[in-house]
Amino acid sequence: MIFACIGFFLIAVIIIVKDYKTETTKWMAAVCFFSGLGALSVVVHENIGSYLVTQGVNQATLNLITYISAIFASISQYLDPYVMLMYGISYANIVKKNKKIIYMILFIPSIICFISFPI
Repeated sequence: MIFACIGFFLIAVIIIVKDYKTETTKWMAAVCFFSGLGALSVVVHENIGSYLVTQGVNQATLNLITYISAIFASISQYLDPYVMLMYGISYANIVKKNKKIIYMILFIPSIICFISFPI
Protein backbone atom coordinates (compact mmCIF):
# COMPACT_ATOMS: atom_id res chain seq x y z
CA MET A 1 0.00 0.00 0.00
CA ILE A 2 2.95 2.27 0.56
CA PHE A 3 3.93 1.85 -3.08
CA ALA A 4 0.38 2.68 -4.20
CA CYS A 5 0.43 5.82 -2.09
CA ILE A 6 3.78 6.94 -3.47
CA GLY A 7 2.66 6.02 -6.99
CA PHE A 8 -0.52 8.08 -6.82
CA PHE A 9 1.31 11.15 -5.54
CA LEU A 10 4.05 10.67 -8.11
CA ILE A 11 1.54 10.34 -10.96
CA ALA A 12 -0.22 13.52 -9.78
CA VAL A 13 3.07 15.42 -9.83
CA ILE A 14 4.02 14.05 -13.25
CA ILE A 15 0.63 14.97 -14.71
CA ILE A 16 0.89 18.53 -13.43
CA VAL A 17 4.49 18.99 -14.54
CA LYS A 18 3.86 17.50 -17.99
CA ASP A 19 0.80 19.56 -18.92
CA TYR A 20 -0.49 22.03 -16.39
CA LYS A 21 -2.39 24.30 -18.77
CA THR A 22 -5.51 22.27 -19.52
CA GLU A 23 -8.42 21.93 -17.14
CA THR A 24 -8.77 18.18 -17.60
CA THR A 25 -5.15 17.68 -16.58
CA LYS A 26 -5.70 19.57 -13.34
CA TRP A 27 -8.77 17.48 -12.50
CA MET A 28 -6.95 14.23 -13.29
CA ALA A 29 -4.06 15.28 -11.06
CA ALA A 30 -6.61 16.00 -8.32
CA VAL A 31 -8.08 12.50 -8.78
CA CYS A 32 -4.62 10.97 -8.35
CA PHE A 33 -3.86 13.21 -5.37
CA PHE A 34 -7.06 12.36 -3.48
CA SER A 35 -6.64 8.66 -4.29
CA GLY A 36 -3.13 8.89 -2.88
CA LEU A 37 -4.53 10.60 0.20
CA GLY A 38 -6.90 7.67 0.70
CA ALA A 39 -4.00 5.24 0.35
CA LEU A 40 -2.02 7.35 2.82
CA SER A 41 -4.83 7.06 5.36
CA VAL A 42 -4.60 3.27 5.13
CA VAL A 43 -0.81 3.40 5.50
CA VAL A 44 -1.06 5.69 8.54
CA HIS A 45 -3.71 3.56 10.21
CA GLU A 46 -2.38 0.10 9.43
CA ASN A 47 1.39 0.51 9.42
CA ILE A 48 2.15 3.43 11.69
CA GLY A 49 -0.70 2.75 14.12
CA SER A 50 0.11 -0.94 14.49
CA TYR A 51 3.82 -0.19 14.88
CA LEU A 52 3.10 2.31 17.66
CA VAL A 53 0.87 -0.25 19.43
CA THR A 54 3.74 -2.73 19.54
CA GLN A 55 6.05 -0.03 20.91
CA GLY A 56 3.72 0.70 23.81
CA VAL A 57 2.89 4.31 22.98
CA ASN A 58 0.34 6.10 25.13
CA GLN A 59 -3.34 6.26 24.23
CA ALA A 60 -3.30 9.98 23.33
CA THR A 61 -0.77 9.37 20.55
CA LEU A 62 -2.77 6.44 19.20
CA ASN A 63 -5.91 8.58 19.21
CA LEU A 64 -4.05 11.28 17.28
CA ILE A 65 -2.87 8.76 14.66
CA THR A 66 -6.41 7.40 14.32
CA TYR A 67 -7.82 10.91 13.99
CA ILE A 68 -5.28 11.87 11.31
CA SER A 69 -6.08 8.69 9.42
CA ALA A 70 -9.81 9.41 9.66
CA ILE A 71 -9.33 12.95 8.35
CA PHE A 72 -7.34 11.70 5.36
CA ALA A 73 -9.90 8.97 4.65
CA SER A 74 -12.91 11.30 4.85
CA ILE A 75 -11.30 13.93 2.62
CA SER A 76 -10.50 11.24 0.07
CA GLN A 77 -13.92 9.61 0.36
CA TYR A 78 -15.92 12.80 -0.13
CA LEU A 79 -13.75 14.66 -2.63
CA ASP A 80 -12.52 11.88 -4.91
CA PRO A 81 -15.95 11.23 -6.50
CA TYR A 82 -16.41 14.97 -6.98
CA VAL A 83 -13.11 15.45 -8.79
CA MET A 84 -13.78 12.33 -10.88
CA LEU A 85 -17.09 13.84 -11.95
CA MET A 86 -15.42 17.17 -12.71
CA TYR A 87 -12.76 15.39 -14.74
CA GLY A 88 -15.44 13.62 -16.77
CA ILE A 89 -17.38 16.82 -17.35
CA SER A 90 -14.30 18.78 -18.38
CA TYR A 91 -12.98 15.95 -20.57
CA ALA A 92 -16.29 15.57 -22.39
CA ASN A 93 -16.52 19.37 -22.68
CA ILE A 94 -20.23 19.28 -21.84
CA VAL A 95 -20.39 22.65 -20.11
CA LYS A 96 -19.54 25.59 -22.32
CA LYS A 97 -20.39 28.57 -20.11
CA ASN A 98 -20.92 29.20 -16.40
CA LYS A 99 -18.49 26.42 -15.50
CA LYS A 100 -17.65 27.83 -12.08
CA ILE A 101 -21.30 28.07 -11.06
CA ILE A 102 -21.97 24.48 -12.10
CA TYR A 103 -18.80 23.30 -10.36
CA MET A 104 -19.90 25.02 -7.16
CA ILE A 105 -23.40 23.58 -7.37
CA LEU A 106 -22.02 20.08 -7.85
CA PHE A 107 -19.71 20.59 -4.84
CA ILE A 108 -22.71 20.99 -2.49
CA PRO A 109 -23.16 17.21 -1.83
CA SER A 110 -19.54 16.95 -0.69
CA ILE A 111 -20.06 19.81 1.76
CA ILE A 112 -23.27 18.22 3.04
CA CYS A 113 -21.44 14.92 3.58
CA PHE A 114 -18.72 16.67 5.57
CA ILE A 115 -21.39 18.30 7.76
CA SER A 116 -23.71 15.29 8.08
CA PHE A 117 -21.14 12.59 8.76
CA PRO A 118 -18.62 13.87 11.29
CA ILE A 119 -15.24 12.20 11.55
